[in-house]
Amino acid sequence: MKKYYTAKYDICKSTMAVISNNVEEYQSLILEPGKLILCKQTPNQILRDSCLRSGSTIEGRREATKKILGTNKKLPLTVNPGEGIYLIPTEAVKSKGCAWISYNQIKLTSAKGNLTEITFKDGSTLIVDTSKKPFDQLMNRTERIIVYINRGILFDNDDE
Repeated sequence: MKKYYTAKYDICKSTMAVISNNVEEYQSLILEPGKLILCKQTPNQILRDSCLRSGSTIEGRREATKKILGTNKKLPLTVNPGEGIYLIPTEAVKSKGCAWISYNQIKLTSAKGNLTEITFKDGSTLIVDTSKKPFDQLMNRTERIIVYINRGILFDNDDE
């Protein structure tokens, strides 16, 4: 895996995960196929900037998700619905250990004791500190958001 360094990062279709890195200069680790990117921004700064670049504040995205799902815990984040970019938190959003996993990059998940191993589409894996059942529930929440946002495309709403 090739290592890159950057001051800023914009979440894109190839983003697999955004992970907090407790190193002073590089506060985030970003996984892309074949790449490990170390970024000076915090994960929260990356999320905020990426939402703004796609036309909304992170608060607006979260408020819409709360309303759709009827909950305010461990909310998936719609970064860019036009590009199909949705992120799943592995822990409480305010937790320093929270990693953000890109829904569209997940190939499969499997239990590893009390942890979850995520296999990405490129074949690489990441183990997160969340057991499989709660992670699957988070994936289900994300799927509900995707269907809700794309319902006009997915379902014919004509009453003819």
